[in-house]
Amino acid sequence: MKRLEVLDTPINDPVRQITSITGLEYAVNLKELNLDYNKITDLSPISNLTKLEKLNISYNKGLESISCLSVLTNLNFVSGDLVAADVLIYFDNIVIT
Repeated sequence: MKRLEVLDTPINDPVRQITSITGLEYAVNLKELNLDYNKITDLSPISNLTKLEKLNISYNKGLESISCLSVLTNLNFVSGDLVAADVLIYFDNIVIT
């Protein structure tokens, strides 16, 4: 897990129902993470991944906040449904799509 730098979940996978990302906290070299179209509600397991640069959390029903990610200073790309307000509050230098 320590060598993992990019993780992309399959697009349009009918069995894609990821509800927890517990365990990803050990992917300490992760730079890109795509978790779109899942049911993730808690992002705290990735809140200490300091090398994370790109994150896609679009279409995760139940996800209410990304405030726990505000300590990730290398994060410069976030894609998601609810992130715009949180990004403006918690992040200084980030691109929203």
